[in-house]
Amino acid sequence: LAEALLPFQNNYGGFSCMIFDKKAYSESSISVLSSLLFHEAWLYTHNSTFEKARNLTLKSLMTVTRRNGAVDYCQRDTKGIGFYSITFDCMPFVQGLVLLLANRINSEK
Repeated sequence: LAEALLPFQNNYGGFSCMIFDKKAYSESSISVLSSLLFHEAWLYTHNSTFEKARNLTLKSLMTVTRRNGAVDYCQRDTKGIGFYSITFDCMPFVQGLVLLLANRINSEK
């Protein structure tokens, strides 16, 4: 899955809210989930491609982190099939996953 996800990573490291459309809005929750996946793939394979993808995604998340530490550009809840939120803001779900990712990376050093 990690290998299949690599072509959809944007040049700046993040992922779009519509993952197959790189021109769509950047979205933090898919970016952090992808970064966690890349981290696990790197741990199991030691393939530097996954480590680079993880680090690039982490850098993209750092660019959308507010001064108070909140991660921005998280898409709000989907209202139903085909009814996607147009509101992007901070969400605790993403904040927790970013902290989990940071903890896992730091524990490997």
